[in-house]
Amino acid sequence: FMLCFRLLFGNVEGTCQLILDNGDSIIQECGKKPYGTLHDSLFSTFELAILASYDQGHFDESDYTTLAVLIFVLAVTIVLVIALNALIAVLGDSYSRVQEHAIANRRKERAELIVEY
Repeated sequence: FMLCFRLLFGNVEGTCQLILDNGDSIIQECGKKPYGTLHDSLFSTFELAILASYDQGHFDESDYTTLAVLIFVLAVTIVLVIALNALIAVLGDSYSRVQEHAIANRRKERAELIVEY
């Protein structure tokens, strides 16, 4: 997905600020492009897909807006499915461990009841 987003959002500029300098002239300073290098693209894709921290302006400034939105939805859906699959695996493992010890715990509790009465 990183390469897809790099191709789709490679032309998107970073955050821009207007600064008034000492000579009363306005200077526009723009940050680096969020998908300009592979390193930046990897970090921006992590923010976009995992943290769901994105700027709607990136989609509007892309040359392929519809394709960008489609790939974004696909990436978020795949991340969601993988996360839910991991959660189900963890819960299933915990349930299996409890079930393994269920018979032994039941017999122990029954023995404690017999000894008590």
